[in-house]
Amino acid sequence: AASGGPALPEGLAADIDLTAFSDTAAYAEVSRMQAYPEEYEGKTVMLRGTFRAFENPDADGYLFRCLVQDGTGCCTREMEFVLKGDHVYPQDYPKLNREIVVIGTFTTYDRTGGRFCTLTDAELYT
Repeated sequence: AASGGPALPEGLAADIDLTAFSDTAAYAEVSRMQAYPEEYEGKTVMLRGTFRAFENPDADGYLFRCLVQDGTGCCTREMEFVLKGDHVYPQDYPKLNREIVVIGTFTTYDRTGGRFCTLTDAELYT
């Protein structure tokens, strides 16, 4: 783990661990997940990035995302996630733009305007 980053429990593992990738490689892999989601369906994914929250345009509540930047900081991808259990925003979530690690099961869903990728049953580390 990068110094100053989230502390992760011992033995935490994922099918695809993007925390071990460089920023640019992690960005490229998240881009690939969004382009070819069927190859990742059902796999456990762990990634490091920046916490973001947005009001849901299609329903009540919020959408939560982990923003992943490439190595130059010019390009970003976001991976949506849904935490396991019941959580209330903002009380149960980190501050916006805080560095996080999120691990969850990759899946897709259809919403107005297209197909979206998300990590379900996710756990969040800050």
